[in-house]
Amino acid sequence: MMRTARRIILKAGHVLCGSELKIRTNMAVVVEDGTIKDITPFDKITEQTEFQLLDYSDLFLMPGLIDAHNHLSLDFSLPNYLERMADPLPALVLRAVNNMQADLLAGVTTSRCLGDKGFLDVECRNAIASGTIKGPRLVIAGKGIRSSAGHGFVGYPFDGPAMIRTAVRENIRQNADIIKFYITGTLPSSRGVDCFLSREEVSTIVDEAKRTGRRTAAHCIGGIGFDWCIDAGVDVIEHGYFLTEKQIDTLAQSSAKLVLTPSFFMSAKRIESMPEHLVEPHFRAAGMAKSSMQAIVRSGIPFALGTDGVHGQGAMAAEMSCLVELGASPSTALSAATSHGAAVCDLEKVTGSIDVGKAADLIGVKTNPFVDMETLTDIRCVIFNGEVMKE
Repeated sequence: MMRTARRIILKAGHVLCGSELKIRTNMAVVVEDGTIKDITPFDKITEQTEFQLLDYSDLFLMPGLIDAHNHLSLDFSLPNYLERMADPLPALVLRAVNNMQADLLAGVTTSRCLGDKGFLDVECRNAIASGTIKGPRLVIAGKGIRSSAGHGFVGYPFDGPAMIRTAVRENIRQNADIIKFYITGTLPSSRGVDCFLSREEVSTIVDEAKRTGRRTAAHCIGGIGFDWCIDAGVDVIEHGYFLTEKQIDTLAQSSAKLVLTPSFFMSAKRIESMPEHLVEPHFRAAGMAKSSMQAIVRSGIPFALGTDGVHGQGAMAAEMSCLVELGASPSTALSAATSHGAAVCDLEKVTGSIDVGKAADLIGVKTNPFVDMETLTDIRCVIFNGEVMKE
């Protein structure tokens, strides 16, 4: 069911307010033209005949989830899902539209899409903005940049500073928000963590992006590629599965942000759905990846959270459960999926928390998520930009 109202009052039994996610009871969230205008005890609300009242007295309202690392047409639920990125572009577009709508109904109100085929993410963003289709707020990267010798099922190969400069500018011309590149694979080799781009190529990407005010994001699991990314001023490190303790310290002292995607190595079901030749190597490396992510959690570094191609109900909840398994507190896990995600998207003034002046991006769950994170697998209502998408 969908219902649109320019002026609404959300009556909530509990609201997780601010970036601290402080629980306040028996509250009213006043929304006008998609923006939160007030958060006040419900008993202080006088009759407002011009407002529509939505009664969520039995729910906990919290900020909409932010999937900070996703690909619209990458779908873990498909057999051999990585190699399905070679499907025809029309099939990828249809898949992307279905995935976006499933994500929105699952409580994802912002999705940071780190590369798709044929600029389909550009068209999806434009279609959502025009109201043609329903989907989350999209932050997009266009075409991911990789070496012809390197990793990247979703990326496109470019070699040398000249070709890479052209690739960055092509993404800028399409008004991409982020410049995404792949400097490592996802697994260490017998030589360590291979680096598939040169220091000069990395610097070219960063320089081209920064001149137009765009952030850079590096698929990077560690090794010398991480060191070069930090030296060059890359804005966001994606995954970080095999960072050393020294590199974690370096990251903590830098201005770079981090996005974790833990289920990639912590979900046996996910590993088993990979191409056959990758299954056993990922199982072998899983323990090392888990140890590194545990060290990241212990360090106290703030990080955002992404699914990297898992869509629909329970996807973000599974990633948050992985964080708790790694030693994170429920509060840390919830912040990773909300306010820290907004910071990585450069949208902290727009979304990521329930605050006056921010977009009315809220979801409702039945029980306290600090006590019962399983409740996040059953999203009861979704409000995006003040529009009720699910109830």
